[in-house]
Amino acid sequence: MKILHVIRTVNPAWGGPVEGIRQLGSALAVRGHGVEVACLDAPDAPWLKDFPLPVYAVGPALGTYGYGRRWASWLRQNLRNYDVVIANGIWQYHSFGTWRVLRDTQIPYLVFTHGMLDPWFKRQYPLKHLKKWMYWPWAEYRVLRDAQAVLFTCEEERLLARQSFWLYRCNEVVVGYGTSSPGRPGESGGGAFRPSSRASRQAPGSLYGAGPSQKRVRPGDSRFCGCARRRSFLATGGRRARPDGMEA
Repeated sequence: MKILHVIRTVNPAWGGPVEGIRQLGSALAVRGHGVEVACLDAPDAPWLKDFPLPVYAVGPALGTYGYGRRWASWLRQNLRNYDVVIANGIWQYHSFGTWRVLRDTQIPYLVFTHGMLDPWFKRQYPLKHLKKWMYWPWAEYRVLRDAQAVLFTCEEERLLARQSFWLYRCNEVVVGYGTSSPGRPGESGGGAFRPSSRASRQAPGSLYGAGPSQKRVRPGDSRFCGCARRRSFLATGGRRARPDGMEA
Protein backbone atom coordinates (compact mmCIF):
# COMPACT_ATOMS: atom_id res chain seq x y z
CA MET A 1 0.00 0.00 0.00
CA LYS A 2 1.21 3.53 -0.81
CA ILE A 3 0.44 6.00 1.99
CA LEU A 4 0.69 9.79 1.94
CA HIS A 5 0.86 11.69 5.21
CA VAL A 6 -0.04 15.38 5.02
CA ILE A 7 0.96 17.82 7.75
CA ARG A 8 1.63 21.54 8.14
CA THR A 9 5.36 21.06 8.81
CA VAL A 10 7.91 18.34 9.53
CA ASN A 11 9.85 20.68 11.80
CA PRO A 12 10.73 18.48 14.82
CA ALA A 13 9.96 21.42 17.10
CA TRP A 14 6.28 20.69 16.42
CA GLY A 15 6.61 17.58 18.53
CA GLY A 16 4.40 14.50 18.61
CA PRO A 17 2.66 14.54 15.20
CA VAL A 18 5.99 14.89 13.40
CA GLU A 19 7.69 12.19 15.47
CA GLY A 20 4.63 9.98 15.03
CA ILE A 21 4.95 10.13 11.25
CA ARG A 22 8.65 9.25 11.51
CA GLN A 23 7.98 6.21 13.68
CA LEU A 24 4.85 4.98 11.89
CA GLY A 25 6.55 5.42 8.55
CA SER A 26 9.52 3.33 9.64
CA ALA A 27 7.28 0.60 11.06
CA LEU A 28 5.10 0.45 7.95
CA ALA A 29 8.10 0.45 5.61
CA VAL A 30 9.40 -2.67 7.36
CA ARG A 31 6.08 -4.31 6.50
CA GLY A 32 6.40 -3.46 2.83
CA HIS A 33 4.29 -0.31 2.63
CA GLY A 34 5.41 2.87 0.91
CA VAL A 35 5.14 5.99 3.07
CA GLU A 36 5.68 9.55 1.85
CA VAL A 37 4.94 12.95 3.33
CA ALA A 38 3.64 16.21 1.89
CA CYS A 39 3.96 19.37 3.96
CA LEU A 40 3.71 23.12 3.65
CA ASP A 41 7.32 23.84 4.55
CA ALA A 42 9.40 25.96 2.22
CA PRO A 43 11.54 23.75 -0.05
CA ASP A 44 14.70 25.09 1.59
CA ALA A 45 13.61 24.45 5.21
CA PRO A 46 16.72 23.16 7.03
CA TRP A 47 14.99 20.22 8.78
CA LEU A 48 13.93 18.59 5.51
CA LYS A 49 17.35 17.09 4.80
CA ASP A 50 17.29 15.04 8.02
CA PHE A 51 13.76 13.73 7.65
CA PRO A 52 13.92 9.94 7.18
CA LEU A 53 10.99 9.58 4.75
CA PRO A 54 10.47 10.96 1.23
CA VAL A 55 9.00 14.42 1.80
CA TYR A 56 7.54 16.95 -0.63
CA ALA A 57 7.68 20.55 0.59
CA VAL A 58 4.86 22.38 -1.17
CA GLY A 59 5.15 25.65 0.77
CA PRO A 60 5.92 28.08 2.06
CA ALA A 61 2.72 28.40 4.05
CA LEU A 62 1.25 31.83 4.59
CA GLY A 63 0.13 33.13 7.98
CA THR A 64 -0.83 31.21 11.10
CA TYR A 65 -3.50 29.29 9.16
CA GLY A 66 -0.82 27.99 6.84
CA TYR A 67 -2.45 28.62 3.48
CA GLY A 68 -0.51 27.11 0.59
CA ARG A 69 -1.44 28.27 -2.89
CA ARG A 70 0.19 25.23 -4.56
CA TRP A 71 -1.28 22.65 -2.17
CA ALA A 72 -4.45 21.73 -4.08
CA SER A 73 -2.76 21.56 -7.47
CA TRP A 74 0.07 19.39 -6.11
CA LEU A 75 -2.42 16.95 -4.58
CA ARG A 76 -4.44 16.69 -7.78
CA GLN A 77 -1.33 15.97 -9.81
CA ASN A 78 0.01 13.31 -7.45
CA LEU A 79 -3.01 11.58 -5.91
CA ARG A 80 -2.86 8.73 -8.41
CA ASN A 81 0.39 7.63 -6.74
CA TYR A 82 -1.30 6.80 -3.42
CA ASP A 83 -3.89 4.42 -2.01
CA VAL A 84 -4.75 6.44 1.10
CA VAL A 85 -4.02 9.86 2.59
CA ILE A 86 -3.61 10.56 6.31
CA ALA A 87 -4.11 14.15 7.47
CA ASN A 88 -2.25 14.94 10.68
CA GLY A 89 -3.95 17.66 12.69
CA ILE A 90 -6.82 20.03 12.03
CA TRP A 91 -7.49 23.78 12.21
CA GLN A 92 -5.02 24.57 9.43
CA TYR A 93 -5.13 24.64 5.67
CA HIS A 94 -3.34 21.35 5.03
CA SER A 95 -6.37 19.39 6.29
CA PHE A 96 -9.05 21.62 4.78
CA GLY A 97 -7.23 21.82 1.46
CA THR A 98 -6.86 18.04 1.42
CA TRP A 99 -10.60 17.63 1.97
CA ARG A 100 -11.38 20.03 -0.87
CA VAL A 101 -9.38 17.90 -3.29
CA LEU A 102 -10.24 14.39 -2.06
CA ARG A 103 -13.99 14.84 -1.55
CA ASP A 104 -14.55 14.39 -5.28
CA THR A 105 -12.23 11.39 -5.70
CA GLN A 106 -12.20 7.70 -4.82
CA ILE A 107 -9.05 8.06 -2.68
CA PRO A 108 -9.95 7.61 1.00
CA TYR A 109 -8.46 9.84 3.65
CA LEU A 110 -8.08 9.52 7.42
CA VAL A 111 -7.65 12.26 10.00
CA PHE A 112 -5.47 12.10 13.11
CA THR A 113 -6.81 14.84 15.42
CA HIS A 114 -3.79 14.63 17.77
CA GLY A 115 -5.84 15.90 20.71
CA MET A 116 -6.97 19.07 18.93
CA LEU A 117 -10.64 18.45 19.79
CA ASP A 118 -10.07 18.22 23.53
CA PRO A 119 -12.69 20.40 25.33
CA TRP A 120 -9.89 21.69 27.59
CA PHE A 121 -9.17 24.26 24.87
CA LYS A 122 -12.84 25.26 24.82
CA ARG A 123 -12.76 26.01 28.55
CA GLN A 124 -9.29 27.56 28.61
CA TYR A 125 -9.73 29.82 25.56
CA PRO A 126 -13.45 30.61 25.19
CA LEU A 127 -12.91 33.53 22.79
CA LYS A 128 -10.70 31.45 20.52
CA HIS A 129 -13.31 28.69 20.63
CA LEU A 130 -15.96 31.19 19.55
CA LYS A 131 -13.78 32.14 16.58
CA LYS A 132 -13.43 28.47 15.67
CA TRP A 133 -17.22 28.11 15.67
CA MET A 134 -17.33 30.69 12.87
CA TYR A 135 -15.69 28.31 10.43
CA TRP A 136 -16.34 24.92 12.05
CA PRO A 137 -19.61 24.20 10.10
CA TRP A 138 -18.14 24.84 6.65
CA ALA A 139 -14.57 23.69 7.24
CA GLU A 140 -13.38 21.32 9.97
CA TYR A 141 -16.77 19.71 10.53
CA ARG A 142 -16.83 18.65 6.88
CA VAL A 143 -13.22 17.50 6.98
CA LEU A 144 -14.10 15.07 9.79
CA ARG A 145 -17.55 14.13 8.50
CA ASP A 146 -16.28 12.99 5.10
CA ALA A 147 -13.16 11.19 6.30
CA GLN A 148 -13.02 7.40 6.00
CA ALA A 149 -12.10 7.47 9.69
CA VAL A 150 -11.13 9.97 12.37
CA LEU A 151 -8.39 8.46 14.50
CA PHE A 152 -8.04 8.76 18.26
CA THR A 153 -5.33 7.20 20.37
CA CYS A 154 -7.55 6.11 23.27
CA GLU A 155 -11.20 5.84 24.25
CA GLU A 156 -10.99 8.85 26.55
CA GLU A 157 -9.79 11.10 23.75
CA ARG A 158 -12.57 9.84 21.48
CA LEU A 159 -15.29 10.63 24.03
CA LEU A 160 -13.87 14.02 24.97
CA ALA A 161 -13.82 15.09 21.32
CA ARG A 162 -17.62 14.95 21.24
CA GLN A 163 -17.83 17.73 23.84
CA SER A 164 -16.15 20.50 21.85
CA PHE A 165 -18.88 21.19 19.25
CA TRP A 166 -22.49 20.10 19.27
CA LEU A 167 -22.41 19.89 15.45
CA TYR A 168 -20.29 16.77 15.24
CA ARG A 169 -20.46 13.64 13.12
CA CYS A 170 -17.67 11.34 12.00
CA ASN A 171 -16.55 7.72 11.89
CA GLU A 172 -14.52 7.45 15.10
CA VAL A 173 -11.79 4.83 15.35
CA VAL A 174 -9.43 4.24 18.27
CA VAL A 175 -5.96 3.11 17.19
CA GLY A 176 -2.59 2.64 18.81
CA TYR A 177 0.10 5.25 18.57
CA GLY A 178 3.72 4.86 19.59
CA THR A 179 7.32 5.89 19.41
CA SER A 180 10.67 4.18 19.55
CA SER A 181 11.73 2.39 22.72
CA PRO A 182 13.65 4.58 25.18
CA GLY A 183 17.29 3.89 25.89
CA ARG A 184 18.47 2.03 28.95
CA PRO A 185 17.92 3.86 32.24
CA GLY A 186 20.40 6.67 32.67
CA GLU A 187 21.59 6.73 29.03
CA SER A 188 19.82 9.93 28.01
CA GLY A 189 16.49 11.68 28.12
CA GLY A 190 15.23 12.54 31.57
CA GLY A 191 18.51 13.67 33.02
CA ALA A 192 19.19 15.96 30.08
CA PHE A 193 15.64 17.26 30.03
CA ARG A 194 15.04 18.23 33.64
CA PRO A 195 17.70 20.90 34.21
CA SER A 196 16.63 22.94 31.19
CA SER A 197 12.89 22.40 31.44
CA ARG A 198 10.85 25.22 32.92
CA ALA A 199 7.90 22.83 33.06
CA SER A 200 9.70 20.28 35.23
CA ARG A 201 10.91 22.95 37.65
CA GLN A 202 7.39 24.27 38.08
CA ALA A 203 5.62 20.93 38.38
CA PRO A 204 7.88 17.91 38.87
CA GLY A 205 6.33 14.76 37.45
CA SER A 206 4.16 16.52 34.90
CA LEU A 207 4.09 15.48 31.28
CA TYR A 208 3.47 17.98 28.52
CA GLY A 209 1.52 16.82 25.48
CA ALA A 210 3.43 16.86 22.23
CA GLY A 211 2.88 19.77 19.93
CA PRO A 212 2.39 23.51 20.47
CA SER A 213 0.03 23.27 23.45
CA GLN A 214 0.12 24.28 27.11
CA LYS A 215 -1.95 21.36 28.29
CA ARG A 216 -0.35 19.19 31.00
CA VAL A 217 -1.18 15.66 32.10
CA ARG A 218 0.23 14.05 35.20
CA PRO A 219 1.39 10.42 34.93
CA GLY A 220 -1.12 9.32 37.55
CA ASP A 221 -4.04 10.64 35.56
CA SER A 222 -6.22 7.79 34.29
CA ARG A 223 -6.50 9.48 30.91
CA PHE A 224 -2.73 9.39 30.53
CA CYS A 225 -2.52 5.74 31.59
CA GLY A 226 -5.21 4.63 29.17
CA CYS A 227 -3.74 6.51 26.25
CA ALA A 228 -0.21 5.40 27.00
CA ARG A 229 -1.22 1.75 26.92
CA ARG A 230 -2.93 2.20 23.55
CA ARG A 231 -0.03 4.18 22.08
CA SER A 232 2.43 1.36 22.66
CA PHE A 233 0.97 -0.75 19.84
CA LEU A 234 0.85 1.03 16.51
CA ALA A 235 4.56 1.48 15.82
CA THR A 236 5.18 -2.19 16.62
CA GLY A 237 2.24 -3.51 14.61
CA GLY A 238 0.28 -4.55 17.70
CA ARG A 239 3.15 -6.24 19.52
CA ARG A 240 4.35 -4.96 22.89
CA ALA A 241 7.93 -3.84 23.21
CA ARG A 242 10.08 -5.39 25.92
CA PRO A 243 12.25 -3.18 28.19
CA ASP A 244 15.32 -4.17 26.17
CA GLY A 245 13.77 -2.60 23.06
CA MET A 246 12.90 -5.89 21.34
CA GLU A 247 9.35 -6.72 20.32
CA ALA A 248 7.55 -9.26 22.48
